[in-house]
Amino acid sequence: MMHGQFGPPPRPARKRWAIALVIAGAVLGAALASAAVFFGYQAHAARDTGRENTIKVVGSMTLTSSKGWDISGGKCTGSGGYSDIHQGTSVVLKTSSGKVIGVTQLEGGTVSGTGCAFIWVMDKVPDGDAFYTVEVGHRGALSYPRADLTGVLSATLGN
Repeated sequence: MMHGQFGPPPRPARKRWAIALVIAGAVLGAALASAAVFFGYQAHAARDTGRENTIKVVGSMTLTSSKGWDISGGKCTGSGGYSDIHQGTSVVLKTSSGKVIGVTQLEGGTVSGTGCAFIWVMDKVPDGDAFYTVEVGHRGALSYPRADLTGVLSATLGN
């Protein structure tokens, strides 16, 4: 079969547009997939490097005044001028710059020697400051060096 002296007849314009559209779609799809993988990896890497080291901080508040606590139902609680010290009293932990990094509550009081002791625990506290402050209720902040956070932070209130 003969097509003329210059080769096969030209393709219809419609087919050329369809082929160009398919190629452009494939290129665009590959570019979008590559971008999704790249940005997904970047977000994952940012999450991994942004993780802070955390520590568990444990503390106690002991009422030492013999007239500052009562026993009821096997538990002790603050009384008189110390009635604000009881199970549920807030404990706030801050960095040396004043940023709050942990909040918890006193657990139920137990008789300990000649006092009434309350324990508190904070999990996953961001680590990295040289000094931290702890405030139990409205009793004022106590400052502790970072090294002390590996043990029990003990505070007393009373005589």
